[in-house]
Amino acid sequence: MIDFIYMKDQGHRKKVLQLLEEGFSKDNIQTSIYGYTALGLVEIARKKTGNSLYKVLRNFEEKATITS
Repeated sequence: MIDFIYMKDQGHRKKVLQLLEEGFSKDNIQTSIYGYTALGLVEIARKKTGNSLYKVLRNFEEKATITS
């Protein structure tokens, strides 16, 4: 989550989106930039490439239980 809540200048807001789009265009992972929300947050969705947080934590919990 990126918070740009106090950035009011529309030119600056457009420049931030442009830089984000340029930066993510070099990434091999599919990424979508949806722009600003009403609260000034930039919405970005990125394709999942690894295990979910749930699986990572579950594996950690299982290992901790085994060693206890």
